[in-house]
Order: sequence, then C-alpha cells, then structure tokens
Amino acid sequence: MSSNSSIKCTVKKPVEVKISDTKSSLCSGLSIVDLSFPNNSEKGIQQIESISFKNAYTAFLTIKVKSEQNSSSTGGKWKMCLHRYQLMTSPHYESGSQDYFKIPSSQMLFVPQDVVSVRLILQQPSSAWNQFGIEQVSIETPTENTNEEEAISKWLQQHLNLNSTVKKKIENVEVDEVSGGLHRMWALTETVKAQQTSASLGRYEVDDSYEINLLSYT
Repeated sequence: MSSNSSIKCTVKKPVEVKISDTKSSLCSGLSIVDLSFPNNSEKGIQQIESISFKNAYTAFLTIKVKSEQNSSSTGGKWKMCLHRYQLMTSPHYESGSQDYFKIPSSQMLFVPQDVVSVRLILQQPSSAWNQFGIEQVSIETPTENTNEEEAISKWLQQHLNLNSTVKKKIENVEVDEVSGGLHRMWALTETVKAQQTSASLGRYEVDDSYEINLLSYT
C-alpha cells in the first residue's frame, strides 16, 4: 500500500476578474488563485496525488498546472487537468458551500507530474454571495511504499544473493519432484493412521493383569 505526504505550498492572494467599462466595474463571478512551491521551485513536484481544501461558497473549480516539461517546450503555457468541477449542488443554495473536498489525480484529465505551479480557477455565477473562495488548501504527493511485505521480500532477496549455493539448490528443484514427495508422505501418514488401534493399553498390563517383572524395573 502506498501512502501520501503533504508538501509545503504558498497560496497567493485571490485575483478577482472584473468586467470594466467606462462607467463601472462589474464582478464576473470569476477568481484565480495561484499556488507555488518554495521548496520545489527548480525541479517542481514529481507527481500530484491529490488536492484537498475546504470550500467557501465556490460553485465550480477548474485546475490548471504548469510543469517543468511544458514550460520550456510550450513557452510556459498552462495545461488544464480538471475542468469546471462542481462543488455546490446549486450556486444559489448553501448545499456544499462549506464542505471539505479531496480531488485525487484519478479524477483529473491526466496525472500532474513535474509541476512547478498550480492555478485554481474559481467560479460563482450566483449573485447571492458577496464573497467566495477556498480555504485550507493542501497538496499531497505519493511516498515510497515501505510496508512489511516489501521489507520481508527485500530481506529474502538479499539473503539469497548472499547464499548463492542455497539459491542454486532452490532453483534446481523440480515441481513434479516436490509434488511426488508430498504425495508419498501423505499416503504413508494415512497408512499409519489406519493401522492405529483405538483400544487403551495399560503401561504395565499383560493380559489384563500386572506383570511383576515390569513393575520391578520402575
């Protein structure tokens, strides 16, 4: 079984997208939150396993990533890995507005790898809420599998490598030979069981009476 570990990320202040004209600026119901990774700024995150957060009246979520690979080949373009994921049952009602979410990579369009930055696009088309966003953002990455079975398997492999003679003997054993030996042992056991008597034998009894000579040696 593999386990996950949360990595340190910097959540930048949300940037609200507005529709401007000559008279006033209107809210578009769209906000952008960028995430950066100070401890992995050069090589990026090897793989994102999941993204967790608490909702704060956001209706839909879109996730884009920028990886080290596409940053050089495509001029640093963002690549969408999750499109308009629904967080609230309806933008006009509170259902799901403050729930906790965990989005695994299996629900994304692809598994994000070598990620240098993440962009969260938040949408709230309803005018019922003055503010919206997400909180407590956490990104998990897979860690090395260190369960007991793998540890035992590794130890056995090392032991066989050190004892090449034992390894050669194990490899040279034929399956049919082992099976035949086990079958003969089973047949012999059944024969012995069939010949056993159920009558109780006294330790010093001979013809339902005690033998004096046997008792004298005890």
